[in-house]
Amino acid sequence: MKGYCMLDRGAEALTVYKKMREDGSEPDLVSYNTLIYGLSNAGKEDIAKKYLRVIVEEGHLPDTVTYTSLMNGMCMKGDAIGALELLKEMEERGCEPNSCTYNTLLQGLFKAGNMDKGLDLYAVM
Repeated sequence: MKGYCMLDRGAEALTVYKKMREDGSEPDLVSYNTLIYGLSNAGKEDIAKKYLRVIVEEGHLPDTVTYTSLMNGMCMKGDAIGALELLKEMEERGCEPNSCTYNTLLQGLFKAGNMDKGLDLYAVM
């Protein structure tokens, strides 16, 4: 799965995930993070969001990597405001953002022209 993600082939990574499930393998958080990263980088953040819900439903706790990967994909698609909302969800679930999270959001906000929101975020970091 990671190999496909490194090649920006999120659809193929999803196929590997589905094959794992069919074969009775239970993905762990690392597997889910890899899948979310690959889908997000391939511009399929809507599908990646679905797997964020699956993680929670299966009793895993999404971590900083999970959220930041999804935020990055959202920002790449121009949805920095949505990524900022995801930050709120992340913090509500007790997951602390790190410097990568903040850098991802700041780049996304500034690139999208949301200077005020970017400066507000910078002020609370």
